[in-house]
Amino acid sequence: MCSPGCFDYWSRLLALADARPDDTRLSRRGFLAASAAPFVGAACASAPTPSRQTRDLLDATISFDLHSHPGLFKSLSNDTLAGHRQEAESGRVKLIALTATSDAPVIARDRAGALHPVREPNPGELYASMYRQIDALVRWSIAAGMPIVSSVTDAGAPGPPVRGILAVEGCDFLEGRIDRAQEAFDRGIRSLQLVRYRVNELGDIQTEPAVHGGLTAFGKQAVREMNRWAS
Repeated sequence: MCSPGCFDYWSRLLALADARPDDTRLSRRGFLAASAAPFVGAACASAPTPSRQTRDLLDATISFDLHSHPGLFKSLSNDTLAGHRQEAESGRVKLIALTATSDAPVIARDRAGALHPVREPNPGELYASMYRQIDALVRWSIAAGMPIVSSVTDAGAPGPPVRGILAVEGCDFLEGRIDRAQEAFDRGIRSLQLVRYRVNELGDIQTEPAVHGGLTAFGKQAVREMNRWAS
């Protein structure tokens, strides 16, 4: 997940931090902020063997892949979930967001390659599609030996080096029903993105003309319900 240049940068940064006097050394927060620089504008690729200091830092840090659809969309990635897990492990990534997309059946690319809704969904269509994706991700995770976690405690517990967390991009599957947010939580989903490429019952998006003027009343209700999970 991290290119040789990334690891080299981290190793040099650590050496620089250790060389400073005690009162001017980089804090852990400062190191992590500076280490983000190599990632701006470039994706990480195959991982080499990191230096001991870099490896120690990565082993002690819970790092996340927050945007991942392994195995769901072959047009975007030829990788399987098992292959994605292996790459995450080699890059010391400890938690992968296994993400379904709620509006996928009604989204297509235009001539410029941008994604837009092309039709209205049938009743129940987006709900069924989203859970088909979630069920597939769960099956593939089991087959790959990668447990799915549902709490911070689970994420930091001893065990396999890479774990998954279930997520959904776009709450279109709610179809205006707040009870489905609780259902998603009960089925192990721990991250819900309100909107994606379709203006839905929760609010507007930045790639289409505004319809609601921001969040709808239902969108605000959904946010309150999701925040209740964390309380």
